[in-house]
Formats: sequence, C-alpha cells, structure tokens
Amino acid sequence: AATVAGVAVLVLREPAIPVATVPALAGTVSRAVGPVQFAATAADDWHPAGLRAALPVGGVVATGPGGRAAIALPGGGELRLDEATRVAFAGADELELQQGAVYFDTGAAAGAGRPRRARVPVPG
Repeated sequence: AATVAGVAVLVLREPAIPVATVPALAGTVSRAVGPVQFAATAADDWHPAGLRAALPVGGVVATGPGGRAAIALPGGGELRLDEATRVAFAGADELELQQGAVYFDTGAAAGAGRPRRARVPVPG
C-alpha cells in the first residue's frame, strides 16, 4: 500500500476587498424585532437589518412601527432603538438621532464603552 502525503500552499497576492474600501464599523445589530432597516449611506437604498448586520460609519438605521433594535457598539455598550426611530452614524464615536427615541446602555462594567457624542435636533 502506498501512502500519499501532500502540502497545499495558497498565496494571496491582493486582498479580495481593498483595505481602503472597507468602511469603519459603527455597530452590529444584536437584536431586531419588527421592521428594522439600514442604508450604508443616507443616499443608498434601504435593506432589512437582521441579526449580526454590520452597520458602517456614515450609515443610517431605522425602525418602523412596532420595530425595535439593539446595536452592539465596537467599543462596548449597546444602543437600543425604540419604534419609529432613525439614527445616523456620523462618525466612529458620534451618532445623530434624527427621529424617535434611543437608550444607551454602557454595559455592566464601570466605565465600559467609549465616550460617545450624540446630536439631537431640537424642534424650533
């Protein structure tokens, strides 16, 4: 009986996605109930935001009537969106509440999560 042994070597010359085109991660959907959608930018089409959907910086996430979502943030903590809420991720540490209501949970550990800046429009 003959024994055959071999070694396969895989060499990648270029990444499948150039590093410069991979957007920074604003958060990941950790819970979605009812209608929850996201757009990669404010000008892009809306897509369903299911569990573990990656939300890029510059993107927008929205819940419809009866919809709720929880977004796990890369630095720790979680952003929870109530129904009929729209949030834009303006930067890695900055979000803009465009409508509705949110709750920010910093996590169980004291000091968990990064400092975040939130812009909230005030009706005038």
